[in-house]
Amino acid sequence: MSNSTLNEICERFLQHQVLWIKPLLNRIRQGKNEIREEIIMPTPLFDGHDGFLRVNAIFNELDDINQIRALINECAQNQSLMYSIYMWFLQRYCQFHSPKVQADENLLKLVRTDWKQSLLTICEPIGYELIVSLCTNFTPTSYFHLLPTMSKNELHCRLLALNITILCLSTRSLPQSTYLGSLLFNNQRQMPVSYIDHIQSICLLGFVFGDPVATQMLDVRARIQERLDTGRIVRQNSFIYQCS
Repeated sequence: MSNSTLNEICERFLQHQVLWIKPLLNRIRQGKNEIREEIIMPTPLFDGHDGFLRVNAIFNELDDINQIRALINECAQNQSLMYSIYMWFLQRYCQFHSPKVQADENLLKLVRTDWKQSLLTICEPIGYELIVSLCTNFTPTSYFHLLPTMSKNELHCRLLALNITILCLSTRSLPQSTYLGSLLFNNQRQMPVSYIDHIQSICLLGFVFGDPVATQMLDVRARIQERLDTGRIVRQNSFIYQCS
């Protein structure tokens, strides 16, 4: 059976006289030709594992609003806990890969009302908007909008990108600025007014758009390449020009 697919195992058990499992298998088969493969949920491990278990236990009890708000406020100085909260919402987001799953209106209401101010204070608007998007499956035109027809690889690509983003966002809870955090926050660990200006201020010269020095360098490179292609530079001198 180790080489059998899940559907083959299902068919095999249906032929056996195992009374307790037949109703379950029949219910799974109703309206489905294929059994969806399980998706490994993104879960913090090692240092963040205990924090995630705590977050999961508290957030699963949505009725205790004050306890959840206190937990969110605690994240101001706890990067591991902040990462775990983001990951909890990321796990909830994974449910949109299943057919006919709608946004949890109760959870969405709490995020947009009861927890909003705490989340905005701790996460900044960029983190808060990500949490809202995770609760609503983003917009239909977004790359991160999940569909039941997506393959496991397509889903994992999106989860990986979101996981990296969440890691960068969670660094805001550290006492000092970090290289990862500087991608999204300024030196005061706040969301910059303009991300275009912010990225240009921290990236290498070659990644700065519209910079006159970078533009001149690109122009020189284009002219040198043109001369190489047309043979106006002799072969023995080409290495020097290419280095320029």
